Amino acid sequence: MVLIVIDGLRHDRTGFGGNPRKPSPNLDHFAAQSLVFDNAHSQSNESLFSHASMFTGAYPSEIAHPDYLQYLIPDSSTVVAEVLQAVGYDTAAFVAGGHVKALFGFEQGFEHFEEGRDFGSFFDPVPKALSWMEGRAGDPDPSFIFLHGYDMHRPYGKSSVFFKPFGRVAESWVDERSMRRSFTERIYAGVFHQAFRHPRILHETGERVLDPTSYRSMAEWVAQAAPDELIQSLALTTEDLEVMREHYDASLLAADAYVGLFLEHLEAQGLMDDTLVIITSDHGEGLQEHPVSNHRMGLYDTTTHVPFIIGGGALPPQWRGKRSTDLTSAVDLASTLTDVAGTVPIAGARGRSLWAMLQGKPSTVPKGVYQEGVIGHVALRTAEWRLVFDGLDLTAAELDSDLSQLPVDGGRFSLFHTSADPLEQENVVVKYRDHAEEMRQELVRIRKANKRGGARMETPQAVKDMLQSKGGYF
Repeated sequence: MVLIVIDGLRHDRTGFGGNPRKPSPNLDHFAAQSLVFDNAHSQSNESLFSHASMFTGAYPSEIAHPDYLQYLIPDSSTVVAEVLQAVGYDTAAFVAGGHVKALFGFEQGFEHFEEGRDFGSFFDPVPKALSWMEGRAGDPDPSFIFLHGYDMHRPYGKSSVFFKPFGRVAESWVDERSMRRSFTERIYAGVFHQAFRHPRILHETGERVLDPTSYRSMAEWVAQAAPDELIQSLALTTEDLEVMREHYDASLLAADAYVGLFLEHLEAQGLMDDTLVIITSDHGEGLQEHPVSNHRMGLYDTTTHVPFIIGGGALPPQWRGKRSTDLTSAVDLASTLTDVAGTVPIAGARGRSLWAMLQGKPSTVPKGVYQEGVIGHVALRTAEWRLVFDGLDLTAAELDSDLSQLPVDGGRFSLFHTSADPLEQENVVVKYRDHAEEMRQELVRIRKANKRGGARMETPQAVKDMLQSKGGYF
């Protein structure tokens, strides 16, 4: 089995997802021979939370204390790689560092675990994965490979050999800016605010990271900024915004090339014949459809509607070239993989086995996908609607009481009719208050049924000593 996660890839930017630029020719080719779930959603809008749900089948706040700065998969959690290893699979992971590294608990269950450059490209892990596969040629044991890359993460095009691959040759000031790490983070409502700085804070790992809660303060900063600060601000035209999206698509073209090489190798070596390959993503990316860019700023389809493809020679022939509109989510992944391996699901796993569905066994499609945002959102996404509760982070004591008791049309809830408004531009919670109330009750029910994870990352003493020597305090 092979699991490929293209970090930060949203469904509608792929060719098979409707992007007219078609920046994913290899993925499109693979999708055409596979089963594509067109209504798949991540459990969160952040890499660590979403991958944790993929690997455990649980919601982020069930796995550990849901504080972004202390989050990890604890040793007490059972992850899918551990289950597969226990039933005889050789397990190997090739990841691009970042939030999917051993430090956060992702090495559990992998006999072989290699990290590339932090937030790096598939350019690094793909050759390593191919080398590992060649080294076990002839091994009769089944294998599970996890392959991961950050090509889609900002700054867009950072790892791409394709600078302007879609025919545009005119220069734009956005071309150069897009290559800077913080450019998109300082765009608010279509205006680049050069004077604005997101505060940096210390993660428990000892690394300085962008404070995700600062996204909430951008509007306030813009409203209160002095004239000499705003004079440095630059409004992006419609064309400028499209240039930014082109660079994102160019990043996809690069990721697609590397993933395509990996898939081609499987084909050439005859390894695809009996292999199941799943390709998905952990979250999408906001490209100025809403005031703040990046993916942590909210739970929308732009940030959580992701590709989900099941293919390879092990896919039953009757499903090849098919597409499904069934609601699918990250928590389905663990149960699907354990079912393929012929073993029991992880205890407490929330998702359903998509493999059972492919075998013609009874499989209940969920009414909605429950999601948790990293900076203060919970949401329920059904086949045609999305309800979002905003303003309290997942650790807030009053979150559940406010979610249950505040008026659904009182300003903290948003309702989007996603089938009619796919970019979620109009909040219709007042117009469809009764429907919003029904969805709110389902959100409350899910929250009440959830267990609460208490594990937290503790800074190693060596890191504390290093930080204290540089002026840090604990």
